[in-house]
Amino acid sequence: MVIFRLIRIYQYPANKNENIETENMVHDKNEPIEVVVLAEDHALKSQYHSEHGLSLFIKIANEAILFDVGQSMVFYENAKKFDIDITQISKVIISHGHYDHINGLVTFFDHNSKAMIYLRKQALNDYYSKQLDGSFRYIGLANRILVNKRLSYTSSQRIINKYLTVFRVQNKMVELPSLNKFLFKKVNGVYINDDFNHDQNLMIDHDQNHILIVGCCHMGIINILNEYHRIKGYMPTHVIGGFHLYSSSLKMSIDKTELIELAQKLIKTNTKFFTCHCTGLDNFQFLQHEMKSQIEYLSADSCVFI
Repeated sequence: MVIFRLIRIYQYPANKNENIETENMVHDKNEPIEVVVLAEDHALKSQYHSEHGLSLFIKIANEAILFDVGQSMVFYENAKKFDIDITQISKVIISHGHYDHINGLVTFFDHNSKAMIYLRKQALNDYYSKQLDGSFRYIGLANRILVNKRLSYTSSQRIINKYLTVFRVQNKMVELPSLNKFLFKKVNGVYINDDFNHDQNLMIDHDQNHILIVGCCHMGIINILNEYHRIKGYMPTHVIGGFHLYSSSLKMSIDKTELIELAQKLIKTNTKFFTCHCTGLDNFQFLQHEMKSQIEYLSADSCVFI
């Protein structure tokens, strides 16, 4: 199923003013937000490439940004097929420091000389996945990215411009995804459980739409939604991203009890969800059975106008 449609506009309260770190504003334009999936685990059309990872092109007003860049040059190759000019990207938001979201920066830097990269400083640390045989597989970023001067480190909440704000979960209300137990970071030569302080999310406010963009939801989609509500005073109209319900390397999903509980909580938000990547196709199909048209899947050849 390829998603290509105009999304219904919902009425929500106006954005509240926040006394938070800010940057320059961009000009208003009454145009829909365009979201194109440039990298994802599946592609339904043969002319598009896929990989385990995520990259979203987002066009809002007079700005073109990327949210994550996948693990390779797949995002760049698919961008060319969509006639998206990577040299004109003004900003890149990195959700967290895992290779399948950040290593595409190597290709990005080869083709874009101006965009600032907004990420948590902790995204530069060493991250690992514990395999079923007890070994540890490196899942962090490529080393050559470390020396780039266009990295801009974000705080717990940072207003980039009038449309874009990045934030991280500060108040954990529910347990983190069970698959997190396989994810570690290496500190002074010792493997310790990842606390995901390198994880951040993107809020987009445009007209009556309030959109939440997530990477893998390692802090838990419910915790992220609760933090969004704490900041804004209301739930987002739309959510786009992966929910970390499936591990592709371990071929393992969360249990059905956890999935049923999640579906029930997501239904109550009255939010429209577009999921992908680490949610997993089987888990998506289960969620769609419970949530009906409230949730849809985005593959690497999908485009949404909001």
